[in-house]
Amino acid sequence: MNQQIPSQSSSFDSYKPSQNTSASPLERSNDQILGLLLTKRYVEAKIEIESHPSERSSKNSGNECNGNPVSAGKIAAFPCAGRHGDLLLHILCGSGLENNSFIQEDGVTGVASNEIDKKSGHCDSKESQLREERKMHDLFLILIRAYPDATRTRGNNGALPLHNAVKKGLSKVFIETLIRTFPQSLDVTDADRLTPRDYNHPDPETRTFIDRPASCWLRQLIDEESHNDAESYIRHLEEIVNTLEKDIEESRVRIAVTIANQITLMEDKAKTLAECYNGKKDNDEKNDIQNDVIDQIKTLEIKLNVLRPKLDLVTEKLNIPNGVKTFHDDITMVYKTTISKSINEMKNDLQHLTQIAEKMNHTGC
Repeated sequence: MNQQIPSQSSSFDSYKPSQNTSASPLERSNDQILGLLLTKRYVEAKIEIESHPSERSSKNSGNECNGNPVSAGKIAAFPCAGRHGDLLLHILCGSGLENNSFIQEDGVTGVASNEIDKKSGHCDSKESQLREERKMHDLFLILIRAYPDATRTRGNNGALPLHNAVKKGLSKVFIETLIRTFPQSLDVTDADRLTPRDYNHPDPETRTFIDRPASCWLRQLIDEESHNDAESYIRHLEEIVNTLEKDIEESRVRIAVTIANQITLMEDKAKTLAECYNGKKDNDEKNDIQNDVIDQIKTLEIKLNVLRPKLDLVTEKLNIPNGVKTFHDDITMVYKTTISKSINEMKNDLQHLTQIAEKMNHTGC
């Protein structure tokens, strides 16, 4: 059964800055943001807490960022001075908008009936209410991201932030975020042995969120996480497939270009061989024969020059008779004539081959 419990506005409405001059940087930062929060200067509070590093960046950078040595997570986890264990999130949830405006999913602002001008029939401050709640919601999300465990931390009167949010009548987006962060908070009792369900909330739709069993929320969160994991895995596979398709296409292009270049090169070589193979072959053969003939001529001349002095020397030593000498001279002459004839024939062949080679050169091969 829902009970209307008087809100503890007195603990949130008054604020006196700490006069402790020996306070640590953490205490001073927390107290500064507390003052901005209680005076509903949500944008300034958001800027201030964002100027501090996150827990991860604080560790990576030696616990310093923009000149602020205290991380946002430590500020959000530090109990506010004189607030009986309340964290900044408890204070924010308990100092919500007094007009019970609420942000719908489509961005439209609903306003409680007691805020409607009875004479004009409409609410003049509707747009300003929406703007203020959005500012508050931005700060709300920053505090939860900085220190998610604040949603399960007991503050003043043993209350969780969800107790304060329901008592203050915060809109559905606040209530749902708190439940999703810590579904079991729906069943946690405060010092008065009351759960968040035991407090009245003015919005019927938000009331259904609060009355829903924590086990159903847990089941939904698990299903959503599995679904998100599956979608994330599918997107990962799609990225891999796209990358592979891109690599395959690039490989196809490279292979096609390489094959085309090789084919062109082979065609050029084949054309050159087809046009010049015979001429080149004949020219090579002509050069071989020419070199061989020249070598043979030189060899015969050398042998002839060597043989002549020896024959003359033998003739002189043996005093060969004139008949024998004449026979010797005849033999020598025949030998010389034969050699000269062979040399001339080889020279003629060489000249003929040279003429053939020159004709082939004129044809362009």
